[in-house]
Amino acid sequence: MLNQDRPSYAYRNQKLPSQEQIREWLEILALQLLQDSETDFVIERINTTSSIPWKDVRFLNYATERLLLQHTGNSYRFIHDLLRQFLAQSRIDSNPDLISPQVFFRCGRSYGSMEQYDKALQQFNRAIKLEPKYFEVIAERGRTYRAMKRYEEALQDFNRAIQINPRSHEAIAGRGQTYRLMELYEEALQDFNCAIEFNPKYDWAIENLCQTYRLMERYEEALQVLNRAIELNPKSDWAIAERGVTYRLMEHYEEVLQDFNSAIELNPRNDQVLARRGATYRLMELYEEALQDFNSAIELNPKYNWAIANRGETYRLMEHYEEALQDFNRAIELDPKYDWAIANRGMTYMLMEHYEEALQDLNRVIELNPKLDWCLYLRGFTYLILHQTDSAKADLNNAIQIAQNKHSKKPDDCQNTFNLALYHLLAGKLSTAQELYQAALQQGASQFQIRDAIRDLKDLLRVFPENIAAQEIKATLIEVMSNEYCLNSDTTGAHLFHY
Repeated sequence: MLNQDRPSYAYRNQKLPSQEQIREWLEILALQLLQDSETDFVIERINTTSSIPWKDVRFLNYATERLLLQHTGNSYRFIHDLLRQFLAQSRIDSNPDLISPQVFFRCGRSYGSMEQYDKALQQFNRAIKLEPKYFEVIAERGRTYRAMKRYEEALQDFNRAIQINPRSHEAIAGRGQTYRLMELYEEALQDFNCAIEFNPKYDWAIENLCQTYRLMERYEEALQVLNRAIELNPKSDWAIAERGVTYRLMEHYEEVLQDFNSAIELNPRNDQVLARRGATYRLMELYEEALQDFNSAIELNPKYNWAIANRGETYRLMEHYEEALQDFNRAIELDPKYDWAIANRGMTYMLMEHYEEALQDLNRVIELNPKLDWCLYLRGFTYLILHQTDSAKADLNNAIQIAQNKHSKKPDDCQNTFNLALYHLLAGKLSTAQELYQAALQQGASQFQIRDAIRDLKDLLRVFPENIAAQEIKATLIEVMSNEYCLNSDTTGAHLFHY
């Protein structure tokens, strides 16, 4: 491990530790750091056996000379995380009989936090083998399976943990989250409510219960849960912020801003709430205020890619395309599989008439997720611009099929209905497009949804200004917006659209 032929300034005229001692000491140190999910340590705070000379700075400086450790200020760290993990794993593998179930558990959690799920499972399996009724480990293994999207195995572990300890509110809530990810919402609600009954101040379960209600569009029930949480703790900034998120889904924007303002007043450094308020300002077309909030959030967390991408979207809507590209590039650099940012960068390239770059992005995002009908529409749109009609037709037909399937399952989703209408319009199916625009208005589309539909038509007309149908539909939607026009259930499409 170390070349002992080189002179050491740390030990100078004193006897060097043996290779075996050095290896053992570094392995024990690495294992302790892995258990604690730490990378840096201060000598006085490291908690290891007294047989290791941590108080002897000479050894640590010696390891630093040999480029195994780094020394910064009064702290040390391994030269590379892979070396630390290798030494810790070597200690576990070479001395399994000396490792307790608790150590295996802590190491497994550490690997899980690094998203090294296979290694995490190995440690949890070892802990459970030594202590089969260690329900905390069984539940943590369930969380790991859930992170790997192995939901059936996750449920088996949560069920087993709950059988051992029926009052484990964390295991019950963990099973609830698994059900939610499987879209088994009623089962999820039962588990979250049960966990909260055992622990009424269990914030994580309350938050997930609200998210489940929101996914089911049962917003009033979500508000009731959050109001109770705020009554228990009026200074709970997360609960106030979550209530703001719920109001935003209900399009009650004044209440949204009130709650986000209150949450930020309680915790001015909450980057997520700042970014959410920024997104709300953008929906309200208050772009300067949106940029201020996104800037503040990114200043607090320079790697907050959601805020960076949403600032890029704000710039795009302001037609500041170069700034938009910079933000989308940064967000994608932080997360190369961030499909929303890739798609919006592709759309920005389209608006800049950089069609080849647009196609590259749209190809990439469709490869990541072939079921994104909006991206198929954008790529079909781009192919039409480039006169590649066969490719355009194929993409538009696929987009229509995906959106139509959504429409069949959920016909009152106005946003999807507007999108489906737009796809038919670009594909030249004018009567179907007319019926769908009419249906979206009759379903009670909000002003924000109508505004977005108008914006999409403007983008279409920017490229195809001679499209008479798009012109007339846009004019009608603008009239509905300006007059706050309300449709009666017996209104027919002929009263609205004339071709």
